Amino acid sequence: MSANDAPVGPAPRTRRIVGAVLLLLVAAAGLLVHFTLPDNAATDIFGDVLYAAAVSLALMVAAPHWVPPQVGFVAAVWCLAVELFQGTGLPVQWAADFPPIMLV
Repeated sequence: MSANDAPVGPAPRTRRIVGAVLLLLVAAAGLLVHFTLPDNAATDIFGDVLYAAAVSLALMVAAPHWVPPQVGFVAAVWCLAVELFQGTGLPVQWAADFPPIMLV
């Protein structure tokens, strides 16, 4: 095994643990923003940023062997799909029937 074959970055188990801890912190921050700050453009944007970070961290936990560009690409595609899905109006209808779904 040459020096070029050595793994780069932390081991998958370490990445998974760090990702899980950070995911919990990001989720807590998102709930804090949602329940304590006024609903305005700034908190909406901040919530979107926290959601994107949570998606990236969840991918890091689920696939710790992926490199950051892979995680970023999949997270960006996921977030774009969620934003496009919101344009259908279905999430608003579902939230009217079951308000906690707004957190998802």
